[in-house]
Amino acid sequence: MLRPRPAWHDDTVLRWDDLPDVPADVGPCVVTLGNFDGVHAGHRAVLGRVVELARANGATAVAVTFDPHPLAVLHPNRAPE
Repeated sequence: MLRPRPAWHDDTVLRWDDLPDVPADVGPCVVTLGNFDGVHAGHRAVLGRVVELARANGATAVAVTFDPHPLAVLHPNRAPE
């Protein structure tokens, strides 16, 4: 049995590793900022809301995350692998 796709799922995921990589014509965006170190129910809710708002406003949904994980910088002994 196939499960319905979550609201945040899309067939196309674009990845930009640095601000200069973002196309100049990307247009309006709805942005969320976070670690997203595991897509649990809370992350899915946040991402779903971003996609919902983006679709409603003809914008691109964007999730900004960190590499390396902030704990790798602040507390390396506590950082996830």
